[in-house]
Amino acid sequence: MILPCNESGIKDACDSIKKGGVVVFPTDTVYGIGCDPYNKDAINKIYKIKGREKTKQLPVLAYSKKEIKKIAYLDENSEKISDKFWPGPLTLILKVKDKKIEESLGLEGKIAVRIPNHPCMLALLKECKLLVGLAQIFLASLHLMIQGR
Repeated sequence: MILPCNESGIKDACDSIKKGGVVVFPTDTVYGIGCDPYNKDAINKIYKIKGREKTKQLPVLAYSKKEIKKIAYLDENSEKISDKFWPGPLTLILKVKDKKIEESLGLEGKIAVRIPNHPCMLALLKECKLLVGLAQIFLASLHLMIQGR
């Protein structure tokens, strides 16, 4: 199902994510694939779809630094770097704070986080707060696609 990047499309995508769905979305660099970072079944779907080894971490995308601070610790240097480059194509590796997300993603003390700079992605993140987001899904003229409802 392809959804437009408007209020109803964003709501439908977020509803799907909350139910364990996986979405494909545009970012400021390439298309990405994502899901609820607290849902182990949805996370496993991403690994299966991508054929990715579970030893390779999945980054977490957030709407704001406020959301990132709920799951990770930002030190002084990370604050400065993120102030300069977020939103944008910068992923930071930080010490994980949220034990629940650490368990669901199979992390070992560190988490990759990013605030993308794409209006549709930011609208989705504003609604959903956090997403596991793996880039390098190459699709032509796609705005938002839902899989795995």
